[in-house]
Amino acid sequence: MASRVVTLAIGGALFVPRLVVMTAAEVVAFVACVVVGWVARSRPGTPLSPMLRAVVRWTVAPLCRVLLFTVGFWRIKQTGRRRDPNVRLVVSNHASIFDGFILTAMCEAPSFLARTEGLARLPIYSDILRAMQLVFVDRQNHQSRRQAAEEITRRLRSPNAAFPQLVVFPEGTTNDGTAPLLPFRRGAFVAGVPCQPVVIRFVSLRPSVRPSVMMMMMMMMIMMMMMMMMM
Repeated sequence: MASRVVTLAIGGALFVPRLVVMTAAEVVAFVACVVVGWVARSRPGTPLSPMLRAVVRWTVAPLCRVLLFTVGFWRIKQTGRRRDPNVRLVVSNHASIFDGFILTAMCEAPSFLARTEGLARLPIYSDILRAMQLVFVDRQNHQSRRQAAEEITRRLRSPNAAFPQLVVFPEGTTNDGTAPLLPFRRGAFVAGVPCQPVVIRFVSLRPSVRPSVMMMMMMMMIMMMMMMMMM
């Protein structure tokens, strides 16, 4: 009981510094991605230039790692075969809301197949995701699903390999990280190209991840309200 009280006290004392660091990281990434979007605004649907892509990669990926650090992910351990940047498609299980942040940090800000009703509708994040050139899909709309599948195929089969690596969660939703994999949706594999499988596993899911989820959501809400008040 005493150790838990001490842990909560330390967490409370560090809440404001963590919030400040998280907010600073997100603002820097936001500004960089807004600049990228402004420069590339006349070329929708085309790959970013190598220079603009480097701006996204060298700002979003490390700052995403900073964000993870603020909510308690002190270390991300990699085992097995390392990421091959020449493989255009990465498929991963979907264990939590942190998976996208983790893969963004570890795969140097790749593109993702993502739902339109997620972070894409939030201020600040929408600009960052557009700069990362995500493929958005409305899972309830047949035409949107078809267009997303066509865009995935176009990118993965493009001969010049100019688009960033694409990450797909073929389960289509999250589980608690301990259950077996959910059935895969075939949309992730319509292009018929080689892929690199990734498995995300939280070693201490029960004691650490759930509090971190609550902290992250609270910090994100506070940061969003602060930014909206400033605009």
